[in-house]
Amino acid sequence: MKLHVRPVLDRFREQLASVEAAPQLALLGLLAGLVTGFVVLLFRASVEGILEAINGSQAEAFENLDPLWRLALPIIGAVLIGLYLWKQSAADRRMGIAHVLERFSHHQGYFNLRSLINQFNLGVMTLGSGFSVGREGPAVHLGAAASSLIGQWMRLPNNSMRTLVGCGAAAAIAASFNTPLAGVIFAIEIILLDFSLASLLPLTLAAVTGALMSQLVYGSGSVINVPPLALGSLWEVPWLVVCGMALGGLGAMFSWCLLFCQRWARGPFFLRLIGIGVLTGAVGWFLPQAMGMGYDSLNAALIGQLSLGVLLALALVKTLLTAASIGFGLPAGLISPILVCGACMGGALGLIGQELFGLRSPSGLYAMLGMAAAMGAILQAPLAALIALLELTHNPNIVFPGMLVVAIANLTTSQVLGQGSVFLQSLRQQGIGIRFSPQVQAMQAVGASTLMERDFICLPRHVELAHAKDLFAKRLPRWIIVERDDKPVALLRAADLASQLELEHNAPLDLLSMPGERRDLCMLPMQATVQEALDALSNQGHEVLCLMVRRRRSAPRPAGVVTREALDHYYQLNR
Repeated sequence: MKLHVRPVLDRFREQLASVEAAPQLALLGLLAGLVTGFVVLLFRASVEGILEAINGSQAEAFENLDPLWRLALPIIGAVLIGLYLWKQSAADRRMGIAHVLERFSHHQGYFNLRSLINQFNLGVMTLGSGFSVGREGPAVHLGAAASSLIGQWMRLPNNSMRTLVGCGAAAAIAASFNTPLAGVIFAIEIILLDFSLASLLPLTLAAVTGALMSQLVYGSGSVINVPPLALGSLWEVPWLVVCGMALGGLGAMFSWCLLFCQRWARGPFFLRLIGIGVLTGAVGWFLPQAMGMGYDSLNAALIGQLSLGVLLALALVKTLLTAASIGFGLPAGLISPILVCGACMGGALGLIGQELFGLRSPSGLYAMLGMAAAMGAILQAPLAALIALLELTHNPNIVFPGMLVVAIANLTTSQVLGQGSVFLQSLRQQGIGIRFSPQVQAMQAVGASTLMERDFICLPRHVELAHAKDLFAKRLPRWIIVERDDKPVALLRAADLASQLELEHNAPLDLLSMPGERRDLCMLPMQATVQEALDALSNQGHEVLCLMVRRRRSAPRPAGVVTREALDHYYQLNR
């Protein structure tokens, strides 16, 4: 069986290295959707099981708990999280969407198993302890890591590994919200930053598969209950502009607070966790609606059940509490809390507009708009926010006011108040830059093996004349890879060796000192992308790259060579 499977897998990997690998990438998208859907559903069931054990059938009704329990629960959770992470390094504490962006940009989308296990366990602990954080960030991390591990197990080329990570992120969002299209746009706008058709098909299949698995378990309903609302009058457009500006200010405040807390997150990690636990418990004592993900408060805001005072208090307090929690290192996400904060601010603005100007639109409409505007402004992903709004509400009447408010909020946050994507700002503050060059992305989308030459033989440094003549009697290859201690060290033209065989001498030939044109080699795994190949040659000052393939239970062996000329030619064609 192995004799038949190995050639098929090798051929599959070679096809994936090409830029024209749509059928193969589609299969990977389906696989990523299945794996991500299973992991995310298991994660969601674990979180909901703990919350139901604490709060009963209303999993997020923390207001039903005794005040002492609301105070103690986050502190207990902080202690458990601190003990779990006590012996782990700072690198092992990096989680969430920002970490996915870092691994995608600087590590070709590679995750280790510990990263997945840590995010799963810590996400369950954090969300089960009533902290004001969300499950979507951990879900994206879990989906990306699970998909990456599948690709590593199959030893896929790095260009397809990057697509797998995007598929995992798309499937995670789709499974969390039952919004497949929003999952695709989120992966494109936040993770891949690539709108090419080549990535669209696998992302779509992954998102649809993730959403399908969610529907099989939880039904086809949305995570929020939205009444069919529409804009009361076009005379409300000026107020929509004001709302967009206010929601943009809310988004900037969230980013400022998160970055401030991250900048000043000093002292022992355990003490910081205890501080966040005490702060969350204290807020929960007086405002229990601010605890947890907040979907119950979100639904109440959408159907107009909350008063103006509660809406404003929730919008401001939960914004600051969530930003502080994530800024000081809690391993969870921010998407669902910012949806709640935006909905509460939008609902409050709707009530204010009714009182001041007699607006006819219900406050629930403004809550919907605020939900999308806050998400778009903080993530700087307006298209993902709009698509999520449309899929969550199933209401085409929301498109026009939604586009206006989301656009104004995004402009206010980014251009007026100078705040970009909270994930990118957080990474930059940690000294981690993300490259967006279209040329770099084009080079990362193709495997170096597509430019590889296979017409070579491997010879040791010292070779007997008779052995070399026997080899050349069968065929004359183009290249000879010279090995020292079974490791490739130089590339020699076979014609140069053939010319030496015509001379009369009996001593073994030294392939590293005989006359001929030799080039030093640098080695990379077979999975390397064209961009990795260019970087390796530039950093090491060599002219030829030797791609190495590893078989199970054996040392890596040369699979082919990629010359500087081939890379330069490909680079010029894709400028």
